[in-house]
Amino acid sequence: MNIAMPVVHQHDAPGDPVIVIGPPRSGVRLLAAILDGHPRLASGPDLPCLVTIARQWQDFDRTLGATHARNNGLQPERRREAFRATIEEFLRPRLTATGKRRFVIQSFAAVVCPDLFGALFPQARIVLMLRDPRDVTASLLQCDWHVPGGSARLPCTTDARLAARLWRDSVGSAVLQGRKLIAAGRMMGLRYEDLCRSPATALERLGRFLGEHPAQALVNRDSAALVTLALHNPHPPLQAGAVMIDRTSRSSTELGRSALAAVESIGGELMEIFGYRAIGRAASSRPHRQPMRRS
Repeated sequence: MNIAMPVVHQHDAPGDPVIVIGPPRSGVRLLAAILDGHPRLASGPDLPCLVTIARQWQDFDRTLGATHARNNGLQPERRREAFRATIEEFLRPRLTATGKRRFVIQSFAAVVCPDLFGALFPQARIVLMLRDPRDVTASLLQCDWHVPGGSARLPCTTDARLAARLWRDSVGSAVLQGRKLIAAGRMMGLRYEDLCRSPATALERLGRFLGEHPAQALVNRDSAALVTLALHNPHPPLQAGAVMIDRTSRSSTELGRSALAAVESIGGELMEIFGYRAIGRAASSRPHRQPMRRS
């Protein structure tokens, strides 16, 4: 996915966070771990509460904002700063401990609301991780994730169709809700396949977008352990060391023919937009030169 990106010199880099979003099993945590090894960037576990805070800000503004502005003089900018400061308090300990300047928020839930984070943090850069939905589906079906407080597995880990819909709905929402950020050069897409197969090129492009020197294509053991921490439904561990290509194109061996056909049918045009071709027409996950569709 090629998106026009502003060239930002390092000394002009904003202090607002980097926000990595995407469907589960798309490389969100891999990228967070890589960036945590950068001398200026620090990451940590996925914190779903950050999305809750962002939505509370949105709800507060919509329902009570005008009343507080009229009666208490609480103008929109002050309301935004209050919620922004709340989120920053969650990030501050890690930045203080590492002595780094920018936090990398990694979030699956934020994939449906990148616009909220873009509004809360006007200088933030948002990265949408993309991966072939057939490989995402194959990976999800191997996850032993359960409904919170119950023994039943999450539906997206037992049914290929539901896994494919999760990918379609997540990516579709990110593009739709992030359309203004894309137009402003504040949101870019990064394919998991490109990161794994040509890491130096992918990270150099990412570095230009973030206004930072490129990160090394390495996963530190401590970073891998940190970003995969989870209270519920832990993700498979990240492999420390150099970024490898061995986990790409797994669907051809792990999904049956009917499941592959179902995923391709559900992924439809969105697959094609990001260069994931249906089997029989071209090799899946081939490099592409199409821009992100702007809705």
